[in-house]
Amino acid sequence: MMNRTVVCGPASKSGVALATLLFAFACGSDKPGTSNPDGGAGGGGGAAGSGGKAQGGAAGTSAGGGKAGIGTDAGAAGEGGTADGGDDGGGLAGSGGASAGTSGAAPVSGAGGTGAAGGVGGGAGGAGGGGAGGAPTASARVFAATSNGVAIWNNIATASGTTAPDTTLGGFSGQALVLVSSGTRLAVYNDARSIYLYDNPATLSAASTPVAIIPATALTGGGAALFSQGASSIVGSNFFLGYGNGRFALFRNFATLSASSLPSAEFTHVNEQLTSASYEPTSDRLFASQVSGSGVVIFTAVSAASGPVTPAAQLSPLSIWGSCIGANSLYGASDAAVHVWRGISTKPAGSAPDATLSDGVSGALYVAIDNDTLAVSEFTDVLLYSGAGSLTTGAHPSKTIATGSGLSAPAKLVRGELFAPHAGGIGIYSTPLATASLRATLTVTGTLKDLLVLP
Repeated sequence: MMNRTVVCGPASKSGVALATLLFAFACGSDKPGTSNPDGGAGGGGGAAGSGGKAQGGAAGTSAGGGKAGIGTDAGAAGEGGTADGGDDGGGLAGSGGASAGTSGAAPVSGAGGTGAAGGVGGGAGGAGGGGAGGAPTASARVFAATSNGVAIWNNIATASGTTAPDTTLGGFSGQALVLVSSGTRLAVYNDARSIYLYDNPATLSAASTPVAIIPATALTGGGAALFSQGASSIVGSNFFLGYGNGRFALFRNFATLSASSLPSAEFTHVNEQLTSASYEPTSDRLFASQVSGSGVVIFTAVSAASGPVTPAAQLSPLSIWGSCIGANSLYGASDAAVHVWRGISTKPAGSAPDATLSDGVSGALYVAIDNDTLAVSEFTDVLLYSGAGSLTTGAHPSKTIATGSGLSAPAKLVRGELFAPHAGGIGIYSTPLATASLRATLTVTGTLKDLLVLP
C-alpha cells in the first residue's frame, strides 16, 4: 500500500510527496442527454454523442433515449444521422418510436444510437452516435502530464500493444502536474505554479503555443508540491484548481481566462491539506476532504464566494483521500473502505455515510464514476462496481483488475473502457466489467502525474 504522509498543524505545512494522482474528476458522464430507465413517457432525442459501439437491445441507452419501459406514451423520434468511425466509432443513429407499440428492435452492433426503435413508452433514439458505454471515437486523444512535460496520443481507439506518444505539447515548460479540459480549452498547471491555457485541444501538437499563461503570482497559497493530485476539475464554466499544500482556487468563466486572470475565490483550511474537492451545483456546495483531523468539510454559497474561504460545516469526521460525485451521491476513498453519502444535494452537516464498501478494499486512494460504474484506484489494482447508484454496505467489487505496481494517477472510465496508470505507463482495458482485456499500454517517459482522455 502507498505511504501517505499527513502533516498536522499549521506550523508544519511542508507539503507531501505523492506518487499518486481526476477526479475527482471529474465525475460525471461523457454523454449528452439523459436516459429514462423506468419507461413512462419517452424522452426526446439527445444531442449527438461522439460515437461508440452500441449496447443494449430492446432497452437502448443512447444519449437522450430511455429504456423501453412500461408507459403508454410514445417516445418522440430522435434525430437521425451518422457517427464517425467504424465498429468502435458508431454507425447509423437509432430512431425513436413514433407511436406506442411493443418492444423495439435492437440496433446492430456498431450503431451509434442505441435507443429502442419503438417500445411501449420507449425513449427516443439518440441524435447521432454514441450512447453510454460505447468505446472512444477513432479521433479520441490521451494527454499525460509527466515530469517531462505533456505527452499526447492520437486516434486512441485504434491503439494496440505497446504504444509510444505521437507528439508532445508545444510551448510548455517544466513538469506538468494537472490537466483539465472543457473540450474546447485545455489547462496545464506546472511545478512553477503557472497555468498554461490552450484552445482547440483536439489539434494540439509540438508546434502549438498557449493562448495565455497565468503566472504563479496569481495564486496566493504556498508550496509548489501538489497535495491534491488528480482532484482539479471543470464544472460548467468553473475551473477548480487543486494546488500547493492542499487548497483549491476557483477561476470562473474558464473559456475567457487570460494571463491577467485571478482566482475568484480560494477554498482552504487553517491546516490546508485538502486532498480532493467535489462541487455539487444544486446545493451550491463544495465537499472537500481534509486529512489532518477535520474530515469531510463543506464550503457553502460557492457561486458567490470571493477571496479566501474557510469551511462552513463538517459533513463527517471520517478521513477520506479522493472523492467524486455521481448520481447525487458522494463517494470517498478511505484506505480500507469507500464511503457513500446518498442524496448529497440535500445531505445535512453531520451525516454518517449511507453505505460503506470494505469487502475486498485495501488501500483505496481515488474514486471515479461513469455510466453507473464506480472505479476505485488502489496502489496495485482497480476495483470496479457496477450499479454504483444502488450499492449498499457489504457490496463486493464486480471486478478486480491487477494493473501492476506503482499507481501514479487515478484510473478513469471513459465510454466503457478503463484507463489505468501504473509504473509502466497507462493500460487501456476493453470491457473492464467482463473480460477486462488489456488492448494497449501507452508508454510514459518520466513520472506520470495526471491523465486526461478526450473522447
